[in-house]
Amino acid sequence: MIDDEIFAYAIVDVAHDVEATAIQAGDLDRAARVVEIATAAAPFDVVARVDHAASTSMRQSSLI
Repeated sequence: MIDDEIFAYAIVDVAHDVEATAIQAGDLDRAARVVEIATAAAPFDVVARVDHAASTSMRQSSLI
């Protein structure tokens, strides 16, 4: 079980970096995809949830 948690949080860590880079590059679709993966790997992780909120907010802002 501990190995599963380590892998899940590793996914969240990498996804956080990819998401931040994607948002800076304006690639909101990539940011959304990677956040979905992170949230699926660790649904209750705070970083994944904050990244999900940021990605959703950015995508909604771009639609306006």
